[in-house]
This record gives sequence, structure tokens and C-alpha cells, in this order.
Amino acid sequence: MPNPALPAVSVSIITYNQRDLIGRAIDSVLAQRVNFDYEIVIGDDCSSDGTQDVLRDYASRYPDKIHLILHPRRYRREVPGRTNNTTNLLNCRGKYTAMLDGDDYWTDPNKLQRQYDRMEAHPELSMCLHDAQMVYDDPPTPGEERFTYMSERVGGSETGRYTHEQLAMRSYLNPFIGSIMYRTAQLRDLPDWFYYIVAADYALILHLSRNGPVYYDAHPAAAYYISPQGFQRIFRKDVSILQQELRDIDIYATHFPATRHSGKLTRGRATLHWHLSQHYREKRQWRQTAHHLRQMFQADRRFGLRMVLNPVRKVRSHFVSLSANRASRSAEKSAAIRS
Repeated sequence: MPNPALPAVSVSIITYNQRDLIGRAIDSVLAQRVNFDYEIVIGDDCSSDGTQDVLRDYASRYPDKIHLILHPRRYRREVPGRTNNTTNLLNCRGKYTAMLDGDDYWTDPNKLQRQYDRMEAHPELSMCLHDAQMVYDDPPTPGEERFTYMSERVGGSETGRYTHEQLAMRSYLNPFIGSIMYRTAQLRDLPDWFYYIVAADYALILHLSRNGPVYYDAHPAAAYYISPQGFQRIFRKDVSILQQELRDIDIYATHFPATRHSGKLTRGRATLHWHLSQHYREKRQWRQTAHHLRQMFQADRRFGLRMVLNPVRKVRSHFVSLSANRASRSAEKSAAIRS
């Protein structure tokens, strides 16, 4: 029998130094139209910008809904925010858990109800996902590829059921952590490797999807906020993080064999080796540079050729452009002399 004292759904929000954004995320949860009880569990990773003051204010106004876990210090020797994330998930009490990062937000007030109804009607499902809109905080850089929706990264995804193997391939869905609702009981024991992996969102989805099929709704019901201060943009410049991401791919291959056949992960491995080669090239550490270039070609020869030839193409394009400009100016001078 279900415990009437427990909420039907827990919403797990994690945050760090998002004073000006966290209110938007919380408001998008409070705006949900549902016919069941839910709680909001918010974990803050010892913010220093006043985020905790904002959280205390919300908790004082919604004491029956909001439960805070305010970490008194940042934990060293771990992937940033990992203790905050895991502590939050393990403190969710609902039958189902929905996840949301503090800088993202939900855009559909019926999101929770739709997912709850789907999970209740289909107990074989391990989780529900949906599409999300991409929201950028800064103008694009030259050559940067931007998308309107998360699903565009894989050419669009249709509403329906997907398997663990399809998620592992990363060519059918591009899952967004703020779209997830899963059965809480399936995540009571986190594997040891989870505490060390960088891409926790993807690992979590892989781990959960082994429990049953995944239902994906192509209707976008959230916004994925991309900030210049976001984890991926800052820590992707950190060599230790790049090296850990390479180890992550090996961890996937060990625990989720279907990922071994993922072209996206193969390309991801090659890309990481390219970034590492450029880091060591700038430091004039040629042995490490050569090592990572070899590893890049072994992972994805076509990608390696493209990255190595790109500078040559840019130089060639530059000289072609200069020659065209000179020819144009010469033609203009000749026309002026004749006139």
C-alpha cells in the first residue's frame, strides 16, 4: 500500500552560484498543474553569491513543498557538484523523481502530470523523457553550430518507446536531464563508478534505462539554458577533466556494452584527444602532442584528417581571398587610368 504521508513525485533541483536564475527554476515547478502531492528537494553546493538566501526565502514561503539541503562546504577531490547531486537524489521520497538543474526551467505547466499519468499507466517503463528548447546566454562564436531544440542534435526524434541500446547509441535520442521522470526505487543504490564519472547525466540515463523501456515525448516542455559559465564551457578547458572524460568512455564500454558501437562516442573520443593534443602543443610538449594525435587517428581517422587539414584549408582560403582582393584592386586601378 502506498504511504499517504509520502509525495507521489519528488523534484530534485541542484544549484551552485545561480542566485539570479534559481528562482526561475523553482517558479517553473511551482507552476505545475497536478492532481497529486509533490515535494521539491533543492541541494546547494555551498554557493558564495547569495543563492542560499534566495533558497531560504522560498523555503519560508513554501514550507510544505520545499526541502533544502545546504552543503556547508565544497568537497574536494571529486567531480564538481557530485556530492550535491547524489545526496539530493538519495533524499527524494516520492514514488517518482523528476530532475532539474538550477539554471534550467520547465516551460509546460502540464509536464509533471503528463509524465506521472504515463508512468502510472505503464509500470514497465523505466522513465519518461521529452524534448527541450535550447536557450543561449551569449551570441554565437564564428563557426559555432547552434540548435533550437535538443532533438535537432540527432536530426529529430519521434514520440514513442526507446530501448537501452538505442539510448546507448546516442543517434536516436539526445536526452536532457531536466526532462527525466524515473521510478525512485530504481536509484536507491548508486554504483561506485558514478561518483567519479564526469558526464553524470548520460551515465544516469544509461543506468536507469536498463530497467525497462523509455518513453520519449517529442513535445518540448523545458528550456536548457547554456551559459558561458556553465560546467561544459569552463571545465572542458581543464586537462584533468578531458582525461577523465576519456576514462568515462571506457567506463561506459565496461558497464554498458552497447555504447561500444556508438559512432558518437567514437567521435567523442577522437575529439577529446584532439583537444588534449592542442593543449600540449601550446605548451610545446611534443611527445604528449604526438601521442594524442595518434590516438585521435586510431579512434576516428576521418575526423583526424579533417582536424589536421582544417588549418591548411584556412590558410589556403586566406591566400585565395587576398589574391582575389588584389586582383579586384588592380582592375579598379586599371579602369581608373583608362577613364
